[in-house]
Amino acid sequence: MVTRLSWVMMVVMTASTRLYPLELFRLLEALREDAFSGSAVLRSRDETTTLYIVQGQVRYATTTAMAGTFPGYLLTEELFSREEVHRWLERCSDTQRTLEDLLLEEDVLDATAIVAMKADLCQGIFARAFSSPSRAELLPSRGGPLLFGELVLSPCEALFQCVA
Repeated sequence: MVTRLSWVMMVVMTASTRLYPLELFRLLEALREDAFSGSAVLRSRDETTTLYIVQGQVRYATTTAMAGTFPGYLLTEELFSREEVHRWLERCSDTQRTLEDLLLEEDVLDATAIVAMKADLCQGIFARAFSSPSRAELLPSRGGPLLFGELVLSPCEALFQCVA
């Protein structure tokens, strides 16, 4: 349940033309205090980031800056060759499969590695949300709970990563 003071604060923040990093941090604090569940859609000039929030805690983050369902850009020369990654992506496009399905089927990565890479990507997206001004829209959840495993994203750590 959202308290009157927090609701006024959220309306004022989300109605502003720009939500800067400290304001985003304060908004997330207010959402945490009120155990908000739903999503916060942050629209900046170049991308849209969506934060999925359960009981006031950010559990997952997505962005339009990266296409696809898997952090393919993380699979660079450090793990695999760039050409190999592009071949996998082409095969996924041809067969209408996700990259994680392909990598699981071919025993390239196991499920634990995929979950770990998605968690790293999620944390990076969340930290990047603090780096550019945006406009926020809050969408309370309707219906069943949002299920995102055990991942909980910390606004303090994200702000620190952004500054670092």
